[in-house]
This record gives sequence, C-alpha cells and structure tokens, in this order.
Amino acid sequence: MTVMSYHRNDRNNHSRNNHRRSNNNRNPHNNEYREHHHEDDLRRALTSLDGKSYGAYKSLRGSYPLAPGITLSIDRVQTDPYAPPSLMRILVDLATAQVPQDLINDAEGKIATGDFLTRAFT
Repeated sequence: MTVMSYHRNDRNNHSRNNHRRSNNNRNPHNNEYREHHHEDDLRRALTSLDGKSYGAYKSLRGSYPLAPGITLSIDRVQTDPYAPPSLMRILVDLATAQVPQDLINDAEGKIATGDFLTRAFT
C-alpha cells in the first residue's frame, strides 16, 4: 500500500527533523512502531472512555482503519486542557484517492499535489 501524507510545514521541518527519522519511537509520522487496530476498536475505545479523565485518552494512540484504503492515525493525544492539541492524520492510499501517477513523479509534483489536497480538506 502506498500512502501519501503531506503537512504544510514539511518543507520547513524536513532538515530539522531528519535526526529524528532514524528513531521510530520518537517520530510520530512513522507508523511502524504504532499499534494497529481493527475497525471496531475505535468505537469501543471511545465508548469506554466516555466521562474519563484526559489522561485516559492516551490509550487511543495508534492507527485505525476507517474504510478500505483509508486509515485514521492518532499520533499524539492531548493529556490535559492546557496541553498541546491532539495530532491526528487521515492516510489515504493512492489507489483509493485516484491520484494520477504523473502528478507525483517528482518532488515538486508531490508537494503541489499534497498542498492541493491539504487545502481541499481545510
């Protein structure tokens, strides 16, 4: 499965974050270290957490399939009302998104396509 993920500040953070990319446990954008769940796990987890403290929501961290080729990735969970906000991503594989291959053949095309998709969803 090929997944395209683009963040608006990827260009700014690329060189700064290169030192973290080698350590899977510290890079929130690398799903290899993250627990992968089944489709109904998110619904069950949210139901069980209803009314619990902010700290309990840390258990949601992981990847959840939403539909074929579409995955919700919860990278960071807000642990209290004053903490930085939660960080989540929707990952759509290229076949599901139906992005033509010629649009992403080079770095400029990937950036332009990612920017277009990011703006379309914000």
